[in-house]
Amino acid sequence: MNYLRFILGNSRFLGFGMLLMFCSCYGQTYFISLFSAEIRHEFGLTHGDFGLYYFLGTLASGFTLAWAGRFIDIMGLRQFTLANIAGLFVATIAMALVPVAFAIPVIVFLLRLFGQGLMPLAAVTAMSRYFARDRGKALSISTLGLPISEAILPIVVVLAIAAIGWRWTWLASTVFLVAVILPVSLLLLRGHDARHASYLTASRTDGGGPAQGNWTRGQVIRDVRFWMFAPAVLSPAFIITGFFFHQIHLAEVKGWTISWLAGTFAAYALTVVAFAFLSGPLIDRFTARRLMPIQLPPLALSVLILALFDDPLAALGYMMMAGMAIGFGHTMVNAVLAELYGTANLGAVRGLVSAMAVCLSAMSPLLFGLLIDNGVSMESIALGCVVYVAIGFVTTIIALRPPAAPNPIR
Repeated sequence: MNYLRFILGNSRFLGFGMLLMFCSCYGQTYFISLFSAEIRHEFGLTHGDFGLYYFLGTLASGFTLAWAGRFIDIMGLRQFTLANIAGLFVATIAMALVPVAFAIPVIVFLLRLFGQGLMPLAAVTAMSRYFARDRGKALSISTLGLPISEAILPIVVVLAIAAIGWRWTWLASTVFLVAVILPVSLLLLRGHDARHASYLTASRTDGGGPAQGNWTRGQVIRDVRFWMFAPAVLSPAFIITGFFFHQIHLAEVKGWTISWLAGTFAAYALTVVAFAFLSGPLIDRFTARRLMPIQLPPLALSVLILALFDDPLAALGYMMMAGMAIGFGHTMVNAVLAELYGTANLGAVRGLVSAMAVCLSAMSPLLFGLLIDNGVSMESIALGCVVYVAIGFVTTIIALRPPAAPNPIR
């Protein structure tokens, strides 16, 4: 089945996945960091201070996500989505009205949990679960919602902050959430009950348990392979989050204008889209397990460009290489989890991985911020990240090589 026929035949549900991925923007680092200069100025925070607040909120959301992820396996998708939007509503209102700096970690916790955590979790779990035959295509299409937001929103937010201020920009984001995201998501879920009934029928026919590919979260935790390929799965969360969070400082030390760096997000997003589309059919043909390591060389090249070059065009190269890694990674990570561990408990398994990624994404803003405050250059930080990626590349190849690894350790 080609892309066009697949999209036309499943446009509503694929659109739902894209919408949730777009809506995850509220909790994404690139979005929150666009407000960092104004927030630091208003509350008198250093880079390290703001990084610490971000670390605390994000770390708490990561631990909560490991527990909350299982609810996508036991709740209806419609109810889960409504609860998620309600949580984001509270978070965005709170950020717009935040009175003191000490409230920032709590607000970051809500934004990261309901935005960056549970929104993508619902999207990728739904696509992986209900499109077994064309899982790669479904994931590659649905994940486009995030790069679309990354292409549009940085410029929009920068202009909005300049025009109406950072607090009113958050209030406008809340209005968009309630007036557009909420009704459209419910519209796109029409007819989902029949799809879910078909899935349950097929699941009962296939059986369950690890032998049939439906691992529990506890069994995944005891699987040696999981801990070997985890560094590759988690490296973009750590590295790209760290540089995106400190993008204002990066632009300053490189001599790039903020508007230029914000504009390169469009190239980043287009690259994500292109390689997400490319990865879908490749996964359906060759499996994600075989292709998983290829997301890492572009990531290493991305940070290597930051380490070696200051020219404004280097920003474009850095963003495009990062986009290539993310375009491959978004699709492959979710597909490889479904291939290795099944879909019956995919929400819990994906929640575990998301929680680990969120925890690492909490660490890098803090770590990078402390390094910056202590005079470590962005170039040195980038070189350290190259070493991390190289280690992840080697362990991933070992973990996912054929023949299949044994059953989980008992």
